[in-house]
Amino acid sequence: QEKTTKMELYRKLQSQEEELTQQRELRFAEIEKGLKEAKAEVAHKSQLAREVETQAETLSIERDSLKAEVEAAEDAVKVAQRAVQNASTKEADLQMQVGDARASYEEANR
Repeated sequence: QEKTTKMELYRKLQSQEEELTQQRELRFAEIEKGLKEAKAEVAHKSQLAREVETQAETLSIERDSLKAEVEAAEDAVKVAQRAVQNASTKEADLQMQVGDARASYEEANR
């Protein structure tokens, strides 16, 4: 009878051990699945971060280019303003010369 009790106890322990092993394997499988999902999400988020970084770099380059274009346009406006001012000065000088010539002509014809 002692042998029978020991055998039953042994079988019970063996059964419990198998059950614990199955539970452990299931937990490991769940952990492995979660790990794979986490790795996939990290890869996806990393890809998104690279895309955002690339867009940011592109926008920065475009901003710098536009800034250079604005500066060039401002310089062109200054050059055009100086040209207009020079032309206005020349026009005023010519009008003065015409006025002097007209006055001289009128004086000579008196």
